[in-house]
Amino acid sequence: MKNFIKKIGLVTLISSGIMAPIYSFADNSQNNDSSQPSIVDNQSTKFKLSSKLNDMYPNSNIEVTVFNNEVLLTGQVKEPSIKQSAGQVASTFPDVKSVKNYLTIGKKQTAEVTRSDSLITTKVAAKLLTISGVDSNDIKVVTTNHVVYLLGDVTKTEATAVINNVKKINGVKKVVSLLNVTSDS
Repeated sequence: MKNFIKKIGLVTLISSGIMAPIYSFADNSQNNDSSQPSIVDNQSTKFKLSSKLNDMYPNSNIEVTVFNNEVLLTGQVKEPSIKQSAGQVASTFPDVKSVKNYLTIGKKQTAEVTRSDSLITTKVAAKLLTISGVDSNDIKVVTTNHVVYLLGDVTKTEATAVINNVKKINGVKKVVSLLNVTSDS
């Protein structure tokens, strides 16, 4: 129970952006698999790619997420050509295994929607802590315009449980599973 309370506290701090870097380093200490991309590498790629895209397209709202060297682009751009170009730029970055381009064409989302998305992400992260057999550290949650994107490596059973539970969360319009699913063993 004590560990659960610590995780809830970290989820709250992470979702507010206060402790994301600290949590990332603490979290990485549990995983000694050298084949896994490092949290520092993912953060570095995110920072560099975000900076580049924001410089190239200052009137767009492009959010970059990097998890296990996979890039997720979400947000809003004004034209399809910007969406395509952003995806191409992301694919040229070193160590990027794949790019999932979910940018939408349209106006930037409002601050109210952004706040609501943060709340949804917090609810999803908290829910992941309660799903039996699922390690919440293996899943990255991103919410844009009430659409929840899930990234990570899970078994088929875990994926089914996570998706079914996330769909039930108030405010979620859609769940996009970008999970790498392995067979149950």
